[in-house]
Amino acid sequence: MTVPEPSSGLRPRGFWTLRLSSATGWLTARCLPQRLSGSEVFADALPDTPEPLSEMDPYLRSALLTGMIHSLLDADIRDRAGLRVTIERVRQALRDILDERPVWRAGPKGAVLWLRAQGFSIADLSRLSGVSETSLRRWCSPADETEPSGEHADRLVVMAKMVNHLRHAMTARGALQWLERPHPVLDDRRAIDEVKDPGSYRMLVSLASGARSSLPT
Repeated sequence: MTVPEPSSGLRPRGFWTLRLSSATGWLTARCLPQRLSGSEVFADALPDTPEPLSEMDPYLRSALLTGMIHSLLDADIRDRAGLRVTIERVRQALRDILDERPVWRAGPKGAVLWLRAQGFSIADLSRLSGVSETSLRRWCSPADETEPSGEHADRLVVMAKMVNHLRHAMTARGALQWLERPHPVLDDRRAIDEVKDPGSYRMLVSLASGARSSLPT
């Protein structure tokens, strides 16, 4: 199946979903040709990534590249059972990249609206971020053009990135509890406390990504 390239602008989600289904479906349904290198066939059929590798969430980039490397190895030794598993890892990574794009690209005001859509109340967000409920209500209003700035903006975007990982493994209430409970990795401190330190942002997102690190088998 040939998927037409959009003429300009950001490619819509449907474009990537269709291309992903077409490429991975072809690979899982068809025998590898005996006269061609397995890695050649696999590489030719893989879809492009939705965005440059350098701009992806680090966890998702690692998951995608790991899946692709193992898929190429399985294709070269013609391990069809292993190839099915590793292709599924690639599929999951690409789908997760598509899922995260609204959070990754939306900015601080978009992060607040996204967190509200995930089930977090104004009171929850105020407690987690240290922002007043009045400010949060203003940022959530479509009629108000003001948006978070400075440290508040950074905290809310990092919280959205953490919740985007956590939602794959738990409910919104579970994610809230995860943010508010002590973690051994943080020396029994809470993520909600660490989010006040800009130096902890990368570690917090990495910690949250661990909740979704199970692989297909």
